[in-house]
Amino acid sequence: MRLEPLHTYYFVHKVKNYKQHNKKLLELIKRIPRHKYQEISHTDWQLPRGYPREYLKYFYKMIKPLMNTMRTRLKMKTWAIDNGWFQRYRKTNVHPWHTHPGCNYTNVYYLQLSDGAIATQILDQFTGKIIKLNVKEGEVVSVPGHILHRSPENKGSKIKTIISFNSNFYEYAPNDYN
Repeated sequence: MRLEPLHTYYFVHKVKNYKQHNKKLLELIKRIPRHKYQEISHTDWQLPRGYPREYLKYFYKMIKPLMNTMRTRLKMKTWAIDNGWFQRYRKTNVHPWHTHPGCNYTNVYYLQLSDGAIATQILDQFTGKIIKLNVKEGEVVSVPGHILHRSPENKGSKIKTIISFNSNFYEYAPNDYN
């Protein structure tokens, strides 16, 4: 087998009026019963998909323009979100290396991120290089779903809160965007 390099990328989207949105989203998230998952303080990851998540209804409406922009940039006809959840990281919380099979992109919205050092990191599996994503609170990062990524340990006292979701894009249509 021969290994050939292939250049790839990730998207960073800035959410307009994110401070207003964040206030509403945090109010809605705090209504979700507290569940731990691995080393994550609070998440709805393990709740049944049918469990009411008002924050996701609000969030999906909020990011629709961003996803449409990404669809246009990728020259695709349609897009869909497969699944969404939130995670709150307190001091010492971490999420180890993992991928998101079955989706084109995994996406993270940084609802609370006081320290860029605890933003998502991706791993170049062939060089072993850890890449720290250049993101801020109020931004969505979209990374190909097959790329290993993690949330490093939160060494600070402030909570990091994210909303993550998987997305797919369908029907390449370059002539629609010329």
